[in-house]
Amino acid sequence: DPSGQAAIRIWSPVAPVAKVPIDQAMTVNFQLPAGCLAVNPANNQVVICATRIINYTDQAELSTVLSTVAHFASFYAKHYG
Repeated sequence: DPSGQAAIRIWSPVAPVAKVPIDQAMTVNFQLPAGCLAVNPANNQVVICATRIINYTDQAELSTVLSTVAHFASFYAKHYG
């Protein structure tokens, strides 16, 4: 991260950028309990991602974040897919 601490970014694809209207993406972002919608420029995909500082993340939290990202990525991939 910008402060120099090791971080982990977890992400899962949702849909091509052209399939997700920006106003809907912003509304979804506000509703997500963890993570956010973002654009992965490497593959021009909208993804759900979450970033955590490794030193402040325990295994239980990481498991919850992984599960949440997977759940919402699957849900929105079906919606926008």
